[in-house]
Amino acid sequence: MAHLDADLAVTLDEDRPGMLAKALGCVSGAGINIDGYAEIGGVVHVLAPNLGGARACLETSGFRIVQEQQVVLVPVPDTPGAAATVFQKLAEAHINIRYSYLATGNRLVIAADRPQDVMKALAIALAVGVALRPRLKTAVGTAALGAAVLVALQLSLSHWFYLYIVWWLPLALVALLATEQPGGGRVITRPRAP
Repeated sequence: MAHLDADLAVTLDEDRPGMLAKALGCVSGAGINIDGYAEIGGVVHVLAPNLGGARACLETSGFRIVQEQQVVLVPVPDTPGAAATVFQKLAEAHINIRYSYLATGNRLVIAADRPQDVMKALAIALAVGVALRPRLKTAVGTAALGAAVLVALQLSLSHWFYLYIVWWLPLALVALLATEQPGGGRVITRPRAP
């Protein structure tokens, strides 16, 4: 599921061999894993789980941080057209993409002027896709998809409140606690007392 993160844009002051290796090497040398990076025209975008640590070691090594940008990470399948489908959905929502690159685990890193709009557009695309092409025709499958859509919509909010849990939790519990009956139907079961 898509989620918000942040990346750092760092300038490589000199265009010579070894500068990219120095920038990425100082981050990995500090024991920080790099989830993704892209170098475009002397600017390196770095995505790391410990962004504060990455910023500190890059600045200590003499690199200048140009910006910290909030980005959206979108997992995509390793199939032809997967990224194009995501970008088409964003184009249909009139969202301009500033830059994008691929991170580890087949995740698209998408920077836009309003990252929350990217999250909303992807959540709406998920909801429409589930409504128009339901693959699971059982009550349990429908409950699971309903919970997934509600969670996706809640993740796109600029603020979140713990009482939102009551919107998706009943659906998630139905999906998790249902068991198969011999005739192919499903039934909700309660744990047996010892």
